[in-house]
Amino acid sequence: MRVVRFGLVGALNTLVDFALYVVLVGFLPLLAANFVSTSCGMVTSFVLNRGFTFRSSGPLGRQVVLFLLVTGTGLWVIQPLVLFGLAAFGAVWAKLAAIGIGMVWNFALYNSFVFRREPAHRH
Repeated sequence: MRVVRFGLVGALNTLVDFALYVVLVGFLPLLAANFVSTSCGMVTSFVLNRGFTFRSSGPLGRQVVLFLLVTGTGLWVIQPLVLFGLAAFGAVWAKLAAIGIGMVWNFALYNSFVFRREPAHRH
């Protein structure tokens, strides 16, 4: 069930990113519009993954930092490496593979590291 919730959140934060980008690109320079839209998508992703997907109530500050590190690594390190490594298969296939690998990366690390359930203390 958690994987389904993760997929729903991913679809929603992608929609937020894309819709805002389409609106903002008419008012802001391209890179500024992209920065604002992706930032809003990331905030949406964090809030919904924390509260809905993983139902976490862990330390907020720790989770924000870890979320940014995990998500940033996925977007700005793993995706480019996959794109470069699979470019021979075509740009579209490489991008699809990079997105898929990024999704697996994010889910695995959100689940086990960022929003992990703290063990219950037994007395």
